[in-house]
Amino acid sequence: MEILSIIYVAIIIILIASMWIIYLKAGKSGWEAIIPVYNIVVLLKIIGKPWWWILLLIIPILNVYISFKIFRHLALSFDIQWDISYAIFVHLFPFVLLPYLAFSKRYCGPAILFPTSGTVLYENYPE
Repeated sequence: MEILSIIYVAIIIILIASMWIIYLKAGKSGWEAIIPVYNIVVLLKIIGKPWWWILLLIIPILNVYISFKIFRHLALSFDIQWDISYAIFVHLFPFVLLPYLAFSKRYCGPAILFPTSGTVLYENYPE
C-alpha cells in the first residue's frame, strides 16, 4: 500500500511541475497553476477562451465536452494537431501529456481553428 501512495504523490508532483512550466511558457506566473479554480480561469486565458466557460464545467455531461475542447485548444496552442485518439489519450493519461507539453513544445499563442478547412492560426504567434 505504501508503494501506491509513493507513486500517487510522484504523479501529482509531476503534474504540478508540468502545469507550472506550461503556465510559464504561456507568459503567466507559475503559482497561478496551483490555485484551485483560478488556474482554470488562467488556462482559459492561455487558450483564448472566455472566462464563462468555467460555468459550463459545472453542468453535467456538458463538462466532459468542454474539457475535451479545453484540452484540444491547449494542444493547438502548443502546435499539436488534434484527433480523437489524442483526445482519449489526454483524458486517460494526463500525466503523460502535460509533461510532454511542458518539456518539448513551445507556446504559440491562443489557437483559432477553422473547422471547415482544418486550418489553425495563432493570435500572438511569437517571431
